[in-house]
Amino acid sequence: MPDENFASLSDDQLVERGAALETERAEIHAELTRLRQGDSAARLLKPGVKLGINGALSVAGLALAPLTLNLSLGLTIIGMGMSVWDGLGFVKEAAEPFRAGYQARRLRRRGRDIDAALQEIEAILTARLGPP
Repeated sequence: MPDENFASLSDDQLVERGAALETERAEIHAELTRLRQGDSAARLLKPGVKLGINGALSVAGLALAPLTLNLSLGLTIIGMGMSVWDGLGFVKEAAEPFRAGYQARRLRRRGRDIDAALQEIEAILTARLGPP
């Protein structure tokens, strides 16, 4: 964006480029809003509950082992395997805000570039055509 030479464009081209930049800025705003809404602790609730349930299954399997002649150890193994799998999902969900934060910073930087370009276009059109 900073390397664009707006001064070489005609008035109509400047207006078209400004409209395209306004559309892109609206898309950036919508994406930032979506990222902000998705950033909540409730997202960690489901994987956390699943992790707790699978941990309880593992403990129950160990506790029932003497009563079931060690057949419930299968329940323990399944519970442990599911706990590991859900633990990976929990870590992925916990890391999501960091990814979203990076993406939001990138979008805000692009938005600042667009604002600067729109100001430059407005200044050129004002110089050529006079104030609105």
